[in-house]
Amino acid sequence: MIDDTIPRPVVTQETYVRWTGISCAIGAWLMTQLSPKVLTLVINSSDAKEYADEAFATIKKLALRNDHVLARTTSVEALMTDRQRYPTVKAFVESFYDKVTICNNLGLGITPYFSLQWLIHHLRDDLPVWLEIYESTLPRDAAAKLTEDDLHRFINTASEKGREAELYHASNLHAAVKTNTR
Repeated sequence: MIDDTIPRPVVTQETYVRWTGISCAIGAWLMTQLSPKVLTLVINSSDAKEYADEAFATIKKLALRNDHVLARTTSVEALMTDRQRYPTVKAFVESFYDKVTICNNLGLGITPYFSLQWLIHHLRDDLPVWLEIYESTLPRDAAAKLTEDDLHRFINTASEKGREAELYHASNLHAAVKTNTR
């Protein structure tokens, strides 16, 4: 259905009505899989998008190409990820990493080391002691040798440490409230 090199059935063929319904349904489903930003680009595009193969071609053209506007928008969105907008460290780091992954899929080449340093900077208030210890263990050549696996380990550990800190602060808040209500 999404391969536009396979001819569509002709209107006079008995499979045409069924094909049309399925193709439109697949095209609609494809649209539901898009981020709001990419969906807006697709909807506002003058390209055909009624049938699955048309929708897929339009999505591919707009979302999967290395377009300067899309690259700029996506990279700025990643770098403007605001810690205050996320309730947990885990939600924050995962959101940032998802945006970085999109940037890298567009060919922007955001390195694991850059991502790590950006996260360290933005998590200082949440995890100051752990981050000082973590940074002190980074090798001198980390900028050149840090891998995606290293970044994943950092993200997972930061998420765990964030959860521990959030539970600690919540229990202290609960204890303070309990003390004040006596």
